Amino acid sequence: MGRLRHRRRPRVADRRSGIGHSRTDPDHRQGLLVRPATDPGHDATGPAPIQADVANLLALAQHGAATGDPATLTSPDLQTADRNIDQYMLGECGYPQLQITATDTAYQGIPATISSGAVGITLDNQGREAHQALIVHINDGVTEPFTTLLTLPPEQRAQAATALGSVEVDPGQAATVFLRLTPGRYGAVDFLAQGTTRLDAPGNGDPHYQHGLQTEFTAT
Repeated sequence: MGRLRHRRRPRVADRRSGIGHSRTDPDHRQGLLVRPATDPGHDATGPAPIQADVANLLALAQHGAATGDPATLTSPDLQTADRNIDQYMLGECGYPQLQITATDTAYQGIPATISSGAVGITLDNQGREAHQALIVHINDGVTEPFTTLLTLPPEQRAQAATALGSVEVDPGQAATVFLRLTPGRYGAVDFLAQGTTRLDAPGNGDPHYQHGLQTEFTAT
């Protein structure tokens, strides 16, 4: 398959997290599943079953970048194309999947240890509010528990951990982000505010991680 994509959708919650961003944070959609035109069954827009979705997603992303309209990132057409590509990658590309369930008070399904390498991280939101799973790599040499890092001032968090990618979903929905995890310590955390009933309707309460949506795991 083509290059693994690292996806983040910029949100106020991410900017408030105080966690440093990886250089792979920017959306690499234009490299998604792209193969040389000489590769049988592929052209410059990806494998045949999802060529229309890739083209649609790229067009919408380019429109959003050109106009500065954040609504493009949550448009139904983009979400449909995004979901179709995710399902193709999970079904055809051989990536292992980490399935996380979010309630309004906890993550479920994250084991203490997972295998390093490429992984599809799916967030299934069973809560009544919108939720996020921001995956961060705890920097080498940092020994404090992830729960302790979350209590630090933002500038100190940025020195202790690096955000790799996030997935955010409305109540009753699911979405996937693909990341490449190296061996080390990681955290999953939800910085969306309580009262965020939809991703396009931010709340003004405390961040969800203060009410249980945070955990640490290790990739080996």
